[in-house]
Amino acid sequence: MTQGNDQFDILTIQQTNGVNYEVSNIDVIFKLRKWNDRYPFIIIGADHDWVDAIFSALPTDEEMQSFAQEMYEFCPDIVEQGTESIEELVEEIKKTKKLFLWWD
Repeated sequence: MTQGNDQFDILTIQQTNGVNYEVSNIDVIFKLRKWNDRYPFIIIGADHDWVDAIFSALPTDEEMQSFAQEMYEFCPDIVEQGTESIEELVEEIKKTKKLFLWWD
């Protein structure tokens, strides 16, 4: 267990990044803080190339498609190696209430 002053400290400690997509640790933290402002979540785990969080407030149905597209653009592996489509990503988010990103 890692203790920090806020939930994003784990991302700094683990140096979470998508370096193979030219996504730095600072990029990950910036993007997740921005998303958290819009759709609050709690980070439940992270390592050097992944982050897992549970939404406190999901995007509305009207927002979900564009948010899933944003997620895909930031982390292509979640669709290309995961759900295989934005539509399936939307369904997975609704079902699990999770934000899960990984970069291989």
